[in-house]
Amino acid sequence: MFVDANPRDDGGMEGSRAVARRADDLVRRCYSGLHGPAFQVEVVRAIHALLPVDAVFLATADPGTLLLTGIFAEEPLVGVADQFLDNEFGQVDVNKFQSLAAGPRHVATLDSATHGGRAGSARYRDIMAPLGLGDELRAALVTPSGCWGYLCLHGPSHRTASRQPKCAWSAA
Repeated sequence: MFVDANPRDDGGMEGSRAVARRADDLVRRCYSGLHGPAFQVEVVRAIHALLPVDAVFLATADPGTLLLTGIFAEEPLVGVADQFLDNEFGQVDVNKFQSLAAGPRHVATLDSATHGGRAGSARYRDIMAPLGLGDELRAALVTPSGCWGYLCLHGPSHRTASRQPKCAWSAA
């Protein structure tokens, strides 16, 4: 799970409790029994309450083929969905969803994969930068029985690797 020292909190013990409550809310929504678009809307709402992201992409996947089976995307991603799909399946780039699903690390950021040189990614150069998006966090949603989906969180372009919110990874 991605936990962020959210800039909307004043820090300290109260800030930590607020972040923990929002993280618990996200987990609760994942086990709510909702399906399809209703599930996606609730999870995305909880992500925005927890993390300072500009746009969210969430997809379901077939664990046998790792292909996308359903997509939820926010603006400005919706208008360029075909470009993202062309990049995902037709170009060489970093942090491809299928590579994350099959590899030892199921989560990665664009800044870490490019060592801060975002322009080294065709996805960033051709799609994200023109939209004003910056770093992205990509995750393959993997259980012991396979990969069931993908998540991508997009941050604003003005945040550089050195100005990213403080965050920590923990197994959930």
